[in-house]
Amino acid sequence: LLALVAAWVGGYFFIMRKVNLLVGATQKVRYGDLAARTGLPPTGDELDQLGGSFDAMTTALQARTEARRKAEEALSYVASIVASSDDAIAGATMGGVITTWNAASEKLYGYLGAEAKGRHLKILSPFSKMDELSKVMDRIARDERAEHIETVRVRKDGREVQVSITYSP
Repeated sequence: LLALVAAWVGGYFFIMRKVNLLVGATQKVRYGDLAARTGLPPTGDELDQLGGSFDAMTTALQARTEARRKAEEALSYVASIVASSDDAIAGATMGGVITTWNAASEKLYGYLGAEAKGRHLKILSPFSKMDELSKVMDRIARDERAEHIETVRVRKDGREVQVSITYSP
């Protein structure tokens, strides 16, 4: 009987306690607690190594999650600056397709964001300035910052407007 009790206690201490720590930590992570750890050492028997690996994994996951949260916060901050700017700010792909369009762009060019997004920047260039746009896009493709350009663009209603533009990669 004493041997049976010793085996049960030993089994609990060496196996079940560690399994319970692993199960508890994984359940906490499942419900969003990325600070959950097993506390098992990364060396020792297989369960200790598994617990140590789990702890290292959740530490890395927690760090990545925090870095992503900070990046999203910074992106949101910059987006709010662009959205509230009195300067027309538009973003486009390397192919010249408009992807972002703030309220000041709507006011200056007459296109609502939904109308401008997905269209090519050419909608803003008068025919006489098409080569200017091509040259600027070529410079951007070479990762060169284009100088500040004083030029003419075309509004939705066809009127030309004098603008000061800085293109950048």
